[in-house]
Amino acid sequence: MSCTHLSPVPQSPTPDVATLRTRQRRWLIARTALVLTVAVTGLSVEGLMATPAWARPTPSGTHTIDVPLFAATYVDQAVPNLAMASSNELWVGRDGAGETQTLLRFGLGVIPTGSIIVDASLNLWANRRSGYGGNGAEVSMALTSWDSTITWNTRPVTDYRSVPVTFGSFDSVPLARMVDQWVNDGVLNRGLVVRPASSVVDLDNIYADETSATPNARPSLRVTIAGVDPSAATLGNTLVPGPLDGSCGDGEIDVQRFFPSRPAPGDSAPVAGRFELSHDATTLSACVSGVAGVNAGLDVMSFGVSTGDSHTVPDGRDVRFSANAWGTAAVDRGNNAGGWAPFSLPGWSAVRRPGSSSGAEFRIPLTSLGWSCGPLTLRVMAVHRDVDAFGDHRAFPNTTSMSRPSDWMSITLVGLPACSVLLAATPPTPPVAGSPATGSGSGAGAAAAWTPDQIARFVAFVNAVRRAEAAQLAARSAAARCRSVRRHGRIVRICSRRAPLVRHLRRR
Repeated sequence: MSCTHLSPVPQSPTPDVATLRTRQRRWLIARTALVLTVAVTGLSVEGLMATPAWARPTPSGTHTIDVPLFAATYVDQAVPNLAMASSNELWVGRDGAGETQTLLRFGLGVIPTGSIIVDASLNLWANRRSGYGGNGAEVSMALTSWDSTITWNTRPVTDYRSVPVTFGSFDSVPLARMVDQWVNDGVLNRGLVVRPASSVVDLDNIYADETSATPNARPSLRVTIAGVDPSAATLGNTLVPGPLDGSCGDGEIDVQRFFPSRPAPGDSAPVAGRFELSHDATTLSACVSGVAGVNAGLDVMSFGVSTGDSHTVPDGRDVRFSANAWGTAAVDRGNNAGGWAPFSLPGWSAVRRPGSSSGAEFRIPLTSLGWSCGPLTLRVMAVHRDVDAFGDHRAFPNTTSMSRPSDWMSITLVGLPACSVLLAATPPTPPVAGSPATGSGSGAGAAAAWTPDQIARFVAFVNAVRRAEAAQLAARSAAARCRSVRRHGRIVRICSRRAPLVRHLRRR
């Protein structure tokens, strides 16, 4: 039988009495400094630990993507049952024999949902043109599927809206609105149909297709995007200036975020929506702006706040404030089933800006969100709903998270009134005389024995330090045990009152 040698576990040397007393004095000095600092400055533990400043995040920069071409073909009314996918040219025109249309589909999966579509341009290189009826053409969305077997008789249905083609060295088409619908609206990407304008009588535009020996001559879709920054933020205590008038960007910005918005009417330069936040220690201010919707009856600006932890379904901890195009304000509360229900919450206000541009300001008392004191962490989102049509939304961080609070931006408000901490009265002065004698005799090296008064003052001092530490621990524990609940139509803060665990000095 073999035996395993076990080495003895090294033991820490037992400290002598002098070392123990030195440690005890250091412990007392450190805690005396904490108690006196809190007492003299009037700060709470939260105040001492609060973040002294905040960093304003900036939106991501723009970058350009060449979207890959997945499919290209054309259909010819003169041969209505013949598929043209094997041709190495793309035709768009009209003559006595009929009309030709080109179909294109690009892979937009390379663009993340929630991207701001800064610009998008379709470019077609014309190998040649013929005819005398002008060079007008237009581009529309395909609304039904198609593949390489497509013919004139099976060509896809197209959207009634179209964008004119600008002719030049490359024929180009601004497609920011269409790309935005595919990327951010959930519209299925079934491609594009390029067809002659209704005024064209006799013209053929013959374009290079994806097999062209010159890569730059192939059909291309170039998209410039800007990212959305949904990262967490810390908001310092600043004033909420100016009147509540629905105008954003009037010096009231603490944190600003951008989200996808509509191109301006007529498919001109796209405009990004904007979401701004600030607070003045009592009120949270939010401003949501974007491009004015043409669907005035449905156009709504909304601001959402969650006071709970990370959760995917809106519940009683989540509220959504709204202002529609007519200036009517409303508030909803999560219904625990993924949706929202009307709710009554006192003290908040909202104003929708009148005129051609959309903007809405919201101001919400922090107490209505269940806040009482100390730093406050929330989750927030912004929505511009039904810009052009029903279900046509814009949102921050993105449209898919409008009813998913776990994906909203997390913000922490600092510079708020601190929670009061129970402090002991002026702590007794600790004894400064020598320690109790450890031996006999009264020589020069012997420590003087404490008097009964010194002992009493020492015990009182240690107990005062204990009470201050217990109060600080209780404040932290109470903050962790607080929760927001609904009581008689409003959200209130409920905290349990269990006694916290307190560390005691070991008695010898």
